[in-house]
Amino acid sequence: MASLMYGSGLRLMESAELRIKDVNFDRGELTIRDGKGGKDRVTMLPVAMKGRLVDHFTRVKALQRRAIRFGACRHGTHL
Repeated sequence: MASLMYGSGLRLMESAELRIKDVNFDRGELTIRDGKGGKDRVTMLPVAMKGRLVDHFTRVKALQRRAIRFGACRHGTHL
């Protein structure tokens, strides 16, 4: 989180609330929703973080599929 915050100018809560749908790898952008002042904004995705985020998202999606398969959450909404 610290590398992402430093490289893209995110605030602590913005980085904690970042969702997969807010990351655009093709354009190298992060969409910050309801940031300071209640406004949305777009900032850059640091190139150095792209590979690490892809790896992280791959692991999270695998965990979510496993949780769904074993009944830990319905429809994948609780992860």
